Amino acid sequence: LQQRTRTALEGFLGALLSGDVAAAEALLAHDVLTLTDGRGEVRAAQVPMVGAKRVLTFLTRLMELRGTPLAVELQWLNGLPALALVYAPAKDPLLATNVVVRVELGADGRIACIHSVLTPRKLSAVRMPVPA
Repeated sequence: LQQRTRTALEGFLGALLSGDVAAAEALLAHDVLTLTDGRGEVRAAQVPMVGAKRVLTFLTRLMELRGTPLAVELQWLNGLPALALVYAPAKDPLLATNVVVRVELGADGRIACIHSVLTPRKLSAVRMPVPA
């Protein structure tokens, strides 16, 4: 499970960063769910999004807004792989600079849920990568 999750997570982020939407979509379950946790401290999606097309549209627009992360590091949180991402500070102070993303796989091995934690207080215990 750990290796499959890591492979899916890294493959999905790699596809998004390279602009390969078809490869990213191939890794998603058709009814994938995305959850963002900003706890009112930073901007996050107000409602969960469901469906591969909707999730991809949301994430590609978000990547256009935020740009490429300054640093990305694979970490093991609660026994499973997660990606810690650091972005450049935005003009909008409510856009998170630190994000941790983890995924859950469905029975078919595709990504069934993407969970992004953006809340600074929740990320205080996570060692975020240092941009080069």
